[in-house]
Amino acid sequence: MFQSTPLSSTKAFEIHKSLEQLKSYRDEKQSKLANRYMAAYREGDRKEMVAVQNEAREWNRAAVVDGRPEMRINLEEAIKDRRFAGKTMKQTRGLAKEYRENCGM
Repeated sequence: MFQSTPLSSTKAFEIHKSLEQLKSYRDEKQSKLANRYMAAYREGDRKEMVAVQNEAREWNRAAVVDGRPEMRINLEEAIKDRRFAGKTMKQTRGLAKEYRENCGM
């Protein structure tokens, strides 16, 4: 009559959901720190840049001490993503010109 999910499947799903929420929290924190860093970078505010780096370092230290190394933030990678977000990849440079030439534009 009733079909129920085995308890182990339910628990596994709840654990998976909790881990995804933690990763989302970490990603949000990483994004906010990268945004703060880039804002300070654009304004030339070295003091704020160092403060953001220290905050990320402290976050990572706490993550390791708490036994959650997967919660570490990769600030350098997030900053790199922000700095080059609007740049065209080398492989695609010149393709628009080539496309226009081929299509007779």
